[in-house]
Amino acid sequence: MRDYTKIEASRRGVGNGQRAKREDGMSREERGEMSREQRAEQKPISGTRPHWRFEDLQIWNSACDLAVDFHRIAGQLDARRLYRYAEQLRAAGLSLPNNIAGSAP
Repeated sequence: MRDYTKIEASRRGVGNGQRAKREDGMSREERGEMSREQRAEQKPISGTRPHWRFEDLQIWNSACDLAVDFHRIAGQLDARRLYRYAEQLRAAGLSLPNNIAGSAP
């Protein structure tokens, strides 16, 4: 039985210090292709913006309003020396709009 892991590794150049090359023998740099990091660093064309933003979502605006209400209630809890509950309420209020914004594509 053949050990295909060694064959695959040697075909890709893994383990002997070589960069992976295509079957034509040219590396990504030689072909003029960009790496994932180079594509990520590219700046978008000026003047373009996504067709929508999370700030335009009604649910995000409602979550921000709720966060303000939570902070107001937390201030009342601080006056009554319920600091831990106030801290948890503030954290919950901030996490709502942050999670909505973070899940927007």
